[in-house]
Amino acid sequence: MDLFLGVLIGLIVAIIAILIFSFIFMWLWNLVMPDVFGLKQITLWQALGILILASILFGGHRVVNVYQPAPQHMEAPRPL
Repeated sequence: MDLFLGVLIGLIVAIIAILIFSFIFMWLWNLVMPDVFGLKQITLWQALGILILASILFGGHRVVNVYQPAPQHMEAPRPL
């Protein structure tokens, strides 16, 4: 039961964080882009879509490469 509650709270916090980040992105876009580049204003859902698309295109999903071994640290040379 505690695990379920923890997962539920984590999911709610993640959704709220994504919505807040999307709102900030939308606000900045609507503040700058129409005046500077003559683009239209966007909605919250369009802002979320742009963020997801940018994440996919520009590699926002960094995952540890399990097929490549961790780099080995070289030892300091021993004095003669």
